[in-house]
Amino acid sequence: MSGLDVNKCDEVSLRLSGLIGVFDLMVEIASKNANAYKDNSTMIDFAFYISSELKILYKTVSGSDTNS
Repeated sequence: MSGLDVNKCDEVSLRLSGLIGVFDLMVEIASKNANAYKDNSTMIDFAFYISSELKILYKTVSGSDTNS
């Protein structure tokens, strides 16, 4: 298996950052409504987990942290 070239890493990083943003937004929106809807905890946990995993993948591919 060959590694990714620089252009492909940049493309993957860009797509991952978009997905991270979507899942972070889902966590934020679901958290605001958590008091009104007690069943949102599963959605919050799922979105947070996916976001965390995508951040690890992003750091692996790009070599930098998403918060930098």
